[in-house]
Amino acid sequence: MPQIWVEVEESRNCPYSPQQVFETLGEVKTAAEIRVADVAGNEVPEIIAGWSSMDGGSPCPIRYVKVTDSGSGVSLMVCGGDFGIRIRPADRPGPWNLADNAQRGEAYLLLDPQTTVTPLDNPNPF
Repeated sequence: MPQIWVEVEESRNCPYSPQQVFETLGEVKTAAEIRVADVAGNEVPEIIAGWSSMDGGSPCPIRYVKVTDSGSGVSLMVCGGDFGIRIRPADRPGPWNLADNAQRGEAYLLLDPQTTVTPLDNPNPF
């Protein structure tokens, strides 16, 4: 079965450094950013971008794919760059910024496999 490796360096965006391997259940998709209908029970949709070490921290493409995880069964895995991912409420537009308290960083996310994902550089939902 194909695999995806997630390696995130400790940074101001993500204070821990996980290394994980997941078995993929389909094609890995890439987008500049994605809009996710529901992250961790939030009622407001959220925008997610990858976060890289370029220029001390900057947006990069995001990847997402359904994976198997021994603890969760099937999940939708969302990952970004070497500094993880950056998340903000969809109703808070503006530049990505580590100083913005409405935004937060994570290494990656495992979401319900039925989560609706809309790539923002492609009008067709996942």
